[in-house]
Amino acid sequence: MADEGNALGRVNPGDALNFPAQTFNIFCDTAEEVARMKRRQFADRQPGRGINTGIVTVRNDSGGDLLRFAVLGIGAPIIDNSDNLAEFQNRVTFKGQLPDIDLHRGRFVILLEPLADGAIGKAVVSGVCQVLVNVSDAAHTFADVIDGDATTLASAARGVPMLWKETGTGDDKCAIVRLGQLVDGPARFELKDALTPGGNATAYLRTWSGSAWVTDTAVEFEVYDVLGKFRGRARTAYADPHDDGSFGEARYNTESGHWEIESLTPHALMISGLTVAEVLATDAHFHITVASTAVMQPTGGIICDQDPAVSGGMQIDNANLDWALDSGAYVIAVWDEANDKWQALQGHCPA
Repeated sequence: MADEGNALGRVNPGDALNFPAQTFNIFCDTAEEVARMKRRQFADRQPGRGINTGIVTVRNDSGGDLLRFAVLGIGAPIIDNSDNLAEFQNRVTFKGQLPDIDLHRGRFVILLEPLADGAIGKAVVSGVCQVLVNVSDAAHTFADVIDGDATTLASAARGVPMLWKETGTGDDKCAIVRLGQLVDGPARFELKDALTPGGNATAYLRTWSGSAWVTDTAVEFEVYDVLGKFRGRARTAYADPHDDGSFGEARYNTESGHWEIESLTPHALMISGLTVAEVLATDAHFHITVASTAVMQPTGGIICDQDPAVSGGMQIDNANLDWALDSGAYVIAVWDEANDKWQALQGHCPA
């Protein structure tokens, strides 16, 4: 028979289960604590072991002794969860392999200390670090592993961003790279320089912050309009609110060796506005007011050739109109790609 004075009193076979609320609540508290313990089991780690700092423990399995700032491809953990779960949970470790371009593109560490073959030490897997780079093209702004070479990286048109490098070309150039940010698939960008159809321009890489795409002005690369149809605005070419560069997406073409533009914020093709002053039929051009300037087509289009907020208003060519317009007249203009200017299409004087 249960002990009525003890909330956790035992019962005998055949006794009726008539326990107080206190006992039931203790059972619930115990079950919740067991669940919490299970959740904590994987999360519990010993302090001071470099968890999530970008610095990891590696073993040099390259087959040779290596100096500080050498490069190792990322292999399997030295100790995985099946070997020793507690040790696997307590620190991140990798077997450092001789770089293989097919296995380790963008998947490598940089040593923070010299390591003899088979020795264990610290290396950077994510973050900013110094390294030596063989620079084959001074315009390269990325770097990646060299097949079978643990001593240096190679400059490239894709890979991890080089935030800085020595000037010129040649082997073993000092550089600073950002690990953990491989630029190899479709890359989002904002134009740093203006782009004309069929040309190329320098662009800034755009990355996902967790809530929005942001422009990283520390990472530049060249984008190419191989389709000959994109016109783009340079970042900060004009005043706020027109200071954003054109946004786009490019894909690396292994045959051309270029980042080829696949999409770009469209350039405006039709705009409207009100004339700043009276327009004579003989005037070669006129201006429309800043406040009235609006993009009609295409949806989402931006004006790339001149600042829509420029003092005095945008300039419109008057070759198509053969009549005078009053000040404040409503005008529609279209983009003349052949002559790189806005041509007046039609105008209506105010009633």
